[in-house]
Amino acid sequence: MIFIDDSSKKVWIYFLKYKSDVFDVFKKWLAQVENESCQKLKCLKSVNRDEYCDGRCEEFYVSRGIRRVKMFLGNPHQNGVAERMSRTILERAKSMRIHVGLPKQFWTYAVNTSVYLINKRPSVALNCEIPEEAWTGKEVNLNHLRIFDCISYVYMDLDHRSKLDLKSEWCIFIGYNTSEYGYQF
Repeated sequence: MIFIDDSSKKVWIYFLKYKSDVFDVFKKWLAQVENESCQKLKCLKSVNRDEYCDGRCEEFYVSRGIRRVKMFLGNPHQNGVAERMSRTILERAKSMRIHVGLPKQFWTYAVNTSVYLINKRPSVALNCEIPEEAWTGKEVNLNHLRIFDCISYVYMDLDHRSKLDLKSEWCIFIGYNTSEYGYQF
């Protein structure tokens, strides 16, 4: 599930196991976004599908004063920004995964990394401003960025090794931890 802010072009992505999870994920995302921005969501554009339009959703939108714009199924040009972003994310993730030879099971890491980098790169739609900076209003430090699939050595705590074992383990970088600072190997 992809969310895109129209003004900052920041992208959020969530991986759902079931389509029935859409409403719960939307409420979590909404709480996070309203808390970070100190603003209320005014309008939501989405495809006119059942998972976005059940009774719970409609009541929730009305109770929160959220105007809903429904796009027709089979007309991707109506929701062009989201459709293009979805394609961009998937093409970049597929390219990264195939280029480094990772099995398909790692596709979520490649997709997460793709979204992370999209939020950290200059956007033409923002006159080369970075979406993360436009969203937070703060300058983004890019010193922590790494090359996907770079060789890394991860320090192993004494609890996870004996005195005679190596202090670090050889790993491959596959992404950024989005909930807290760190990397995924």
